[in-house]
Amino acid sequence: LSKAPTEEREMLLNLVKGFGVSVIEVETEEIIHLVDKYKKEEIVPERFEADLYHVAYATVLRVDILVSFNMVHIVNEWNIRKFSAVNLREGYPILEFRTPEEVIYSAD
Repeated sequence: LSKAPTEEREMLLNLVKGFGVSVIEVETEEIIHLVDKYKKEEIVPERFEADLYHVAYATVLRVDILVSFNMVHIVNEWNIRKFSAVNLREGYPILEFRTPEEVIYSAD
C-alpha cells in the first residue's frame, strides 16, 4: 500500500481497519520454494521479485482473494493464468485476483 496513490491507500486502510488485518513479514521455506517456481516460469521480470513474494504469501496462506493495484504484474489475466498453473502443479488451490475497485464496488 505504501506505493498506492494517497486517496486509494486511505480508502483501503479505512476499509480493512475493522477486520483485524495482520502484517506478515516472515519468509518460510515454503514461500521461497514457491517464489523459485514462479521465477522458473519467468512470470515477471527479475527486478520485480517482490511481486512474486506478494503472490506466494497469499497462496501459501491460502487467502481467498489477492487484492492488488498492480495491474501490470499481478492482476493481469496472462500472469494470473501462469500463477494459477504453478500453484495447481504445487498442490495449492486457485487464488482469485482482484483490483481494489472490484472488491469495493462489489460490496455495495
